[in-house]
Amino acid sequence: MCLRLCLLFATIGIFLIFYFELDHHIDEYGFQVVQRDVHDSEEELFSTCTLEEFGDGWTQEVLRIANVFYDPIKKCNESFKPMTVLDENGTLYIHKDHKDIDCQARSVLFKNDRRLNYDNWTDVTHEASDPWDADIIHTQCFARTKPNATKVEDWLHIQVVKQDHIKEDAEGEEHAPSVYIFVVDSVSHSQAVRSLPKTLSLLQKEFDAVTLRHVNKTEKVRA
Repeated sequence: MCLRLCLLFATIGIFLIFYFELDHHIDEYGFQVVQRDVHDSEEELFSTCTLEEFGDGWTQEVLRIANVFYDPIKKCNESFKPMTVLDENGTLYIHKDHKDIDCQARSVLFKNDRRLNYDNWTDVTHEASDPWDADIIHTQCFARTKPNATKVEDWLHIQVVKQDHIKEDAEGEEHAPSVYIFVVDSVSHSQAVRSLPKTLSLLQKEFDAVTLRHVNKTEKVRA
């Protein structure tokens, strides 16, 4: 009987210690556990939204499952350069180091979330072309010395084309576009903080970019 009473009181004591510690407890994953008053009304309960702050993104939960020593580009050829060049002026040409190839290019245009439109193929030479006004340009090159014009490269060039045209709003006032929005597919905000720190720093410090924190889209986006 005494043993049972001792076990009962010990269990109650452990429960009380855990209950009072929980009010300001930081759990094993680095997130703060918020203790609500049992007397909070239903209206108060559902009128607030507490968003977690991830700091530098390396919470204890992430560190527990992440392989921080894995380098996905360790074996990449850092000296590699594509056969075609899209320069800062938007002109496209074949790199001077590649002679016996034929290349062509086309614009890749947005249609909707699941479809793209493509312009007709245009020949690319070693001479600079007229500036391309597309954000994404698809190029492919074929070797002349190999049989059946073997394709030796398939590449996508990306640029941000400045929109100079001016639009009128509903009141007839003219406004030029001044905001670019960059969306990185399949990357949460916390993952971007961990994986793209230099990119975020450059955008924020050099271009006064604003990071939309806590904005994450999670759904099936592909057919």
